[in-house]
Amino acid sequence: MSEQNPYAPPRAAVIDVINKEIAPALWNPAAAANWSSLFSPIFGAFLQMENWKALGQPEKAAKSRLWLFGSIAFFITLGISSLLMPESKDLDTLRRGGGLVLLLVWYYATGKSQHTYVITQFGKHYPH
Repeated sequence: MSEQNPYAPPRAAVIDVINKEIAPALWNPAAAANWSSLFSPIFGAFLQMENWKALGQPEKAAKSRLWLFGSIAFFITLGISSLLMPESKDLDTLRRGGGLVLLLVWYYATGKSQHTYVITQFGKHYPH
């Protein structure tokens, strides 16, 4: 008779890390995306740019740099338009909604992809 308990839950050998490659120290992509909701996509695009550089992906780092500069230009334009245009409730709503739309577009265009890439390559355990 085997010494294994027949009432024990089944056990499976699960490997969290799919790729055996050593991960570089990275900013947590999910945390960067979440903090961007507070600090704007400028923050997330910068952290993602640094992560792509560490991962050896210069073309994706360049794309994140474009998002960084585009987000900065967007918020500068919002500030200048606030100074130059007359106050209007509709314009204020448009400005507030524009920031939210920028955040959502950034997240689904590039923010989510880095999180997926890191999880696929290194699992949940990599140097932060």
